Amino acid sequence: MKNQEHGNVSRNPARAMSDRRPGLGRYMNTVRRLGLAAGLVAFAMLGSITFAHAQDRQVTDGVAVNIGWVSAAHAAQFEGESADHPQHLHKKGVFHMVVALSDASSGRPIGDAKVVAIMDDPLDRVQRRTLRKRETAGFPDFSGQFEFGAIGRYNITLEISMAGRQRPLNVRVTRDYDGAN
Repeated sequence: MKNQEHGNVSRNPARAMSDRRPGLGRYMNTVRRLGLAAGLVAFAMLGSITFAHAQDRQVTDGVAVNIGWVSAAHAAQFEGESADHPQHLHKKGVFHMVVALSDASSGRPIGDAKVVAIMDDPLDRVQRRTLRKRETAGFPDFSGQFEFGAIGRYNITLEISMAGRQRPLNVRVTRDYDGAN
């Protein structure tokens, strides 16, 4: 659809619809956000959603830790993400990591935590990020962007600090990156 103001063609159906009817773009953003929310809720509660790339689930000291990955370009389609990381929108090898925590026995989501992710790449470079706490459809998760700059194996350590625990939980996972986005 031709955008009258800028004279360009919009490939985004929500934007094309919003060009025709004011307010519809906001509605479509809400629909997209609900789609992300539904995916994250399923991920958080069941740990069975398959993201675009690897997913890990570990139970450590009574806490189920679910880790999912999606390309930054895909994550940027959802409200709030493109504004948070505009420099990574179309850069190859940049992924959005989402961590969901729950009580392993009851399945109750855990949101009162601080999650720090430390990623070592094949070239011995280290990325350290405190993941941002978010809430999607009432369920807490923690997320951040990571750049995979080389093909090979990445070692990821999550340091999870929770109220009432003397020491943080340490969860270690590996992820092999093949250069595909």
